[in-house]
Amino acid sequence: MKNDYFKYDTRKKDIKNEYLLIKIKKNMYLQLRFYGLCI
Repeated sequence: MKNDYFKYDTRKKDIKNEYLLIKIKKNMYLQLRFYGLCI
């Protein structure tokens, strides 16, 4: 039971990390585009 919860918890963490990575990539992409427009 506890083991199952642990597995579920780590999976949740992975999803969260992936979401954060996507957010960071999006931000970087937008910054690069903005930077490109400024030049």
